Amino acid sequence: MLRSKLTNRGRIECIPQAGLSVYPSPNGTNIEVLGMIPARVQDHRLAFNLQGFPPIEPAMGGIEPEEGAVCEGALVTLTRAEYEKVWASEGGTFSTPPYEEIIVQVEPLGNQGLGVVEAVTLRTAPFFRLPRDAQPSSRYLTLLQNGAQELGLSASYCDKLSSLRPARPSALVTKLARSTSTLNILLFRKGLIWTLKPLRWGLYKVEALAELHSLFWLPAEAISALLLLPGAVLGSGLRGVSRLTGQPLPSFGPSSPPQKPMPKAAAAAFVIPGQSKRCCDASPANSAQVRHRSMFGSPLMHHAGAVMILSCIWNRRRRSLGHRS
Repeated sequence: MLRSKLTNRGRIECIPQAGLSVYPSPNGTNIEVLGMIPARVQDHRLAFNLQGFPPIEPAMGGIEPEEGAVCEGALVTLTRAEYEKVWASEGGTFSTPPYEEIIVQVEPLGNQGLGVVEAVTLRTAPFFRLPRDAQPSSRYLTLLQNGAQELGLSASYCDKLSSLRPARPSALVTKLARSTSTLNILLFRKGLIWTLKPLRWGLYKVEALAELHSLFWLPAEAISALLLLPGAVLGSGLRGVSRLTGQPLPSFGPSSPPQKPMPKAAAAAFVIPGQSKRCCDASPANSAQVRHRSMFGSPLMHHAGAVMILSCIWNRRRRSLGHRS
């Protein structure tokens, strides 16, 4: 992951290709990174299986268990308060977060003077997990590739990222999808995102068809355009009403993230582009009892590295992974 991408996660995140503006952090401030080193996790792979906004942003990154595979990324050190911003930026304040925690063994790359670290990483939650990986957007994949180079991941892993093919919708389909995104966000804000399930299902099926052979690309684009046309018309209408009334368009993100005091205990994190979840339970009063814990996250931060491990300094009396206060 690009360091600059991580530090700016607390501010407004714009995806111009999709016509989206998302507000990842409750307070819109930069994220302070205390440390960041390359690392890897054995028997896990980088996966693009978090539902996105096909065909512009078909899928976001995460981590999946797979015997014999290797996932590389960044081991990042953060304070508890800064980590909360990362978690919020990955949808942690939603009623149904898109990621869940798993524990992995993280190996720092190179001569870092560190041994294997137990880490908590973020995997796509079952509700949001695609049955098969989808192609990431060119924008998303470029961030991963640049982040891997900047971080100094292994040459073989960088080559693997470079070999991945991004989704490349036509200009017409892109325009229709951008118009449709306005309607999608409104439905999301109204709790009606489930109404888009048939459309997403159809778009993912069309994408799978296009991947079979280059001859199928044109028919797939035509089908995608037909599927997107109704939503694009409604979305364009919503944009017109917004301009006439002066009302802002709905944004993708929690409308009023919970505000609560954060303990001052330190935490660390390992990042692969993509997710985050609160994992620390250390308080200033028990600071003498804390120890290092690591969290390994996935590549969805619009990131760059192949995996995001979020390592935390936890209280010895660690809360169960499935519980969130």
